[in-house]
Amino acid sequence: MTPRQLAEAGRGRCVPRDHLLLERRFDFSRFPCLFAMAIAQSVFTHLPINDIRLCLLRLAPRMTPGGKFFATFFECPPSRSLDSEIVHQPGGIVTFPARDPFHYRLRDMEWAAAEGAWRVEYVGEWGHPRAQKMLIFHRIPD
Repeated sequence: MTPRQLAEAGRGRCVPRDHLLLERRFDFSRFPCLFAMAIAQSVFTHLPINDIRLCLLRLAPRMTPGGKFFATFFECPPSRSLDSEIVHQPGGIVTFPARDPFHYRLRDMEWAAAEGAWRVEYVGEWGHPRAQKMLIFHRIPD
C-alpha cells in the first residue's frame, strides 16, 4: 500500500512513513536492517516474471536466514494452457500470460526464486476474494 492508501484506510499513523518503500527496481539498500518477514500482497500479479526474479534476488540479502516473504500470485493450473486467458473465481478477474494482470505456474515462481537463495512453499488457497494464491519464500541461509 502507498502512504495515501494507508491513510485512506485509517492506518496512516500505524506505519511510519520511512518504513514504506515505493521502488520500481527493488532497491532495498535504503533500509539499514535485515527483515525476518516481508509481504507482497497483489504485487506479483502485476509484474512480469523477470521483475519478480529481480525482486527476489535483491530482497534475499536484506532478509534474515530463515526469514519469510509472503507473496500472492494468480495461478495457472497445470490443467490449463499457459498461453490462454484465465477467469479466476471468485472475483471474475481475467489474467494473461504476457500482460497485466499476469498468471503463472508454481514452477515459474520456483524458477524466479532460484537465484535469490529461496525455498518456495506453496500455501495455495487462503481465502483471497479474487482467488490469488499464497506463496511463502523462505530465505535459505548462506
